[in-house]
Amino acid sequence: MRATLTTWFVLVSIVAVSSCGSSAKKAEEEAAAADAAQKAAVAQREAFKKRCGDPVRFPLSDECARLAGDQGPDLRRQSDLTVAVWRGCALTPSSAETIRQELFAKGSAKSAIGQKMIGEMERTEQHSDSPCVVADLRDLDCVAGNSESCENARNSDPECLAWMNDNDTQARLHCLDRAVHDSTCAAKAPAEDSDQDDDSSSANYFSDSPARAEDCRRIEKACLHTFDECANAKDALDAFLKQQKTTPPRPAQ
Repeated sequence: MRATLTTWFVLVSIVAVSSCGSSAKKAEEEAAAADAAQKAAVAQREAFKKRCGDPVRFPLSDECARLAGDQGPDLRRQSDLTVAVWRGCALTPSSAETIRQELFAKGSAKSAIGQKMIGEMERTEQHSDSPCVVADLRDLDCVAGNSESCENARNSDPECLAWMNDNDTQARLHCLDRAVHDSTCAAKAPAEDSDQDDDSSSANYFSDSPARAEDCRRIEKACLHTFDECANAKDALDAFLKQQKTTPPRPAQ
């Protein structure tokens, strides 16, 4: 009987030790797996920041959407809505970008007066909807009035280049170029209007200038987005961002 009890205690001890060893090993494996998953997540976030920017650069590339994992669809939607704001708001009547592009179309952007006008407009428009004006304002030399620095800032900014190369932007810039060279906009100076010696040509020119200016402005405005189009694009982006703040994060897969 004693031998039987001794054998039973030994067996129970062996099972207990084996069970403890198995639990400890399982816990170690789970800890190692969790550590590996955490390191992989950190590496993925670092790769995302390196490739996609911090904050994220838009428009979002396919690679960045993939690296974003579960957040990819939401970032893609935010990217599309942000680009829609650029399209709808960068070229509106009286915006800094519009003034700049009109002066370039007229060939006076690099003149002293043109540069001063562009600089003053951009500095006034601190929260511009044009990614190119934003690029200008980030460059201190550009803000100081160096036109070459402004060009470099724009040409090296991915968001500015994306907006400039957008089909809608290109169509509107070509429209502006045609508009400012329209005969309605190309009013001649009094001395060129006529070879007559009297003052009639000068009088007609100056009396007609306000009408010419208004017609020219109307043609140019036809190339631009309206304030309503801009407001609608901004409302859509704002609604999405508010929804993002109130929606619980998606569970990790």
